[in-house]
Amino acid sequence: MDHVTFTDAQAIHACAVVQKLMQERRFFLYQQLSERKDEADHQYTIDLNVFPAAIELDHAIWSAYASVRATAEANIAQFENKLNIAPPNLGGNKQLVQCNRYTGGLDICHVFPLTAFLRHAPTVFDVLFEDLRLHYMPDSNYARRQSDHIMKLARTIWAELEELRGDTDDIRCVVMMRTRFSCEDSDDNRDFMQGRVADMQEFPHAMGYLFHKYTTAECSLVNNSYVVFSTSRESHVQAHTWRDTAPGISYDARGGYSCPVLFVTTL
Repeated sequence: MDHVTFTDAQAIHACAVVQKLMQERRFFLYQQLSERKDEADHQYTIDLNVFPAAIELDHAIWSAYASVRATAEANIAQFENKLNIAPPNLGGNKQLVQCNRYTGGLDICHVFPLTAFLRHAPTVFDVLFEDLRLHYMPDSNYARRQSDHIMKLARTIWAELEELRGDTDDIRCVVMMRTRFSCEDSDDNRDFMQGRVADMQEFPHAMGYLFHKYTTAECSLVNNSYVVFSTSRESHVQAHTWRDTAPGISYDARGGYSCPVLFVTTL
């Protein structure tokens, strides 16, 4: 999605959104950690030209932790040297001092203008209904039996799309974040992200639909990953892309996840 460009107004808004997530929720920029490298890592970056302040802030935070660690290691080495204590063997990637940058549990991987997705939104309700009927219920007899369910889903998606299109400023952005924690457990509300993004799920059905349409029509945004737009174990919207298979989507996924997942929201 490198070809997607922000207008000046969209860029200003997106920068403010990212900085707020970093400062208020400790959702920092994605880091390619050695223990979780995969073929998708290289995709998870934000544009330096659009988000220079966020990248500078993230670098400043990492630098502060690195500086504290280096100072602590130097002080320990100096102290032990005075006591004639042999230096430790730090082979095998051992660390004399470990300084953890505790986060809010999600890393910001991508930020897009919402308009890049809205161009895939149908402008007529019947087109949306037929798309859902054909794609998710390809068997005509089965689709006929499930027409009430398809109609309900279509109306839900349509209502959310209408609200998104009603934002005449066209400055909303879509933020994709990846989890750092296990989504197997849940809180008292059966939320497998344990409330971390409970207030960021305003348009899950519309965004799931648009995300799936984009990845089907243009290009894949993730590889071998689950992407969720809501976080209830009882029922949530989930898209997925696996190697050598077409992108898929479920508007009624259940349970949690034992692997890292991506969460997409519109802000």
